Amino acid sequence: MRRKTTLLIALAASLIGVTAAIAGPVNVAKYQFKSKSEVLAFVKASTGNCAKKWRSDQTMSIKAEGATKMCAFRSGVLGDAADAAPDQEVAAQASLLPATPSKKRPRIYIGVGVRFSNNASYQFRVFPTRQTWQLVKDPKGSAGAEVLASGNSKEIVPKLGKINYILLRAFDLGQPDTTIRVGVNGKFLRTYVDSTSSQADGRKTVVMVGAKSGNAGDAVARFDRVSIRVPFPFR
Repeated sequence: MRRKTTLLIALAASLIGVTAAIAGPVNVAKYQFKSKSEVLAFVKASTGNCAKKWRSDQTMSIKAEGATKMCAFRSGVLGDAADAAPDQEVAAQASLLPATPSKKRPRIYIGVGVRFSNNASYQFRVFPTRQTWQLVKDPKGSAGAEVLASGNSKEIVPKLGKINYILLRAFDLGQPDTTIRVGVNGKFLRTYVDSTSSQADGRKTVVMVGAKSGNAGDAVARFDRVSIRVPFPFR
């Protein structure tokens, strides 16, 4: 009886260990912009005129210039080239700054993206002044981007210069379907399962600022504590 009890305790401990191991994503990189070198790690991943800058408050700013519609900068973390659909999560503190022209502010979003490439991505866009959000998919191939889900949320802080903590996750865990989750300021807003054959297949993880319509010229966003995560255990 004592032996069975011991075995059961050992099995329970093992199961607890397994549960903890798959409990959530783990950081593979975290950018806190304590120096200019961390800003240099971000490389332009979109077209148009875009500028990044290290700020004295130890953050990174991104500015869209001219007729540019969207500015995205990728982190130094890329998905494995052998994996057509890498599991990626990006979380960041993001703010729309007062330098953004007042007439454009309702159209401007701050965001993050995963599985990002020149012609594919999943994007989480947050429009601070309107307290709205969009989950956008740019499917692999020539088809244009589409909104998978959208909504309003009082969790979004509307004031310019104030932080919104935004998160986007796209995991398939080796399965045919990709489960996408988006959240803001600690609250998950939506879970979406993409079971199509056009799932985004890029390798980059990005932060971005852009416009829903027209151009984003002179829009300025600030980013800090950018975390890139993957599921654990690794597959």
